[in-house]
Amino acid sequence: FSDVLVAYMLMHSDLKKIQGRITWIWSRYLDVSEFATAAVATNTALDLARNLIDDVLPAFKHHSITSLMNEFYLPYCLRQGFTAEQALVSNH
Repeated sequence: FSDVLVAYMLMHSDLKKIQGRITWIWSRYLDVSEFATAAVATNTALDLARNLIDDVLPAFKHHSITSLMNEFYLPYCLRQGFTAEQALVSNH
């Protein structure tokens, strides 16, 4: 289970970086009206994100995303003052 959790954490981190880069692209290119360039760069970033997800997805075959989210976020939520009941994601 820990290898799947590490894969999830790394994927999450990489996807956040890709999201940040897309935000940067559009904030930069909106100033100079180079929409085609921003669109191509965004499509490239989204393709990278899709490929990353496709590469990691097989690791989740035997583990639900709910159990991974609970394992990943529960310690953070508890440190923020939430109870376990408030923080845990339901399977329903």
